[in-house]
Amino acid sequence: MEKLATGSQQKASNGVQDYYLTDEVRQLISTLPREKDFDGTYLYQYQEGFWYRPTYIVGILSAQRHFQARDDDIILITYPKSGTTWLKALTYAIVHRSHYAFEHSPLLTSNPHELVPFIELSAFIRKIIVLESILDQFISHWHFMVKIAQDRETDPLSLEEALERVSRGIQGCGPSWEHVLGYWRASLENPNKILFLKYEDVMEDTLFYVKKMAEFLGCPFSSVEENQGVIAEILKLCSFENMKDLR
Repeated sequence: MEKLATGSQQKASNGVQDYYLTDEVRQLISTLPREKDFDGTYLYQYQEGFWYRPTYIVGILSAQRHFQARDDDIILITYPKSGTTWLKALTYAIVHRSHYAFEHSPLLTSNPHELVPFIELSAFIRKIIVLESILDQFISHWHFMVKIAQDRETDPLSLEEALERVSRGIQGCGPSWEHVLGYWRASLENPNKILFLKYEDVMEDTLFYVKKMAEFLGCPFSSVEENQGVIAEILKLCSFENMKDLR
């Protein structure tokens, strides 16, 4: 395990543009262990042993210092490549279903990440819904990062190298099992505040879990809405076919 080189060595060695980093963060990451991510850039081990990119550390520090959660906030949590975009779209559609006709929904023209920003970008939201997937996440994440590496003209890790690192917990926001177990245990302790969902379950019976999400969020579907096909419209609006071309 390495320590980060400072100054110009940092920029040359990891290929990351660091102009967005404050002097505080540059100094901090210079003291942290680092390992290569799947795309060949570096992750840094920070707080509770989790691995992050420098941008995430900037956001973590900012959120810890400035974000004040309210009791009626909704917070969406997923591990990378575990259905984040889909969960954001479903939640937005459920909560805002009375604000827009489906044919005029912002989800038709805006990426769900714009409508539901990440908390590090000062998103102010309501309860906690956790969507997790382990079975396919690694492969999906590896393919995603390899494409990024190709775009950046950096050398990605092979599938075997990436798997070896993941087995040691070295992955963006990893170890993944600590991330999942932490929220699962918290959901058992406080089920009224934390809804824990499995990606595979939601995929298998989306209708059931959309209704479950609506109930958890305090805006259950009425019998009139169900008879009018509102849930089916939400599923269609948030389908892969509708979202795949959004940027």
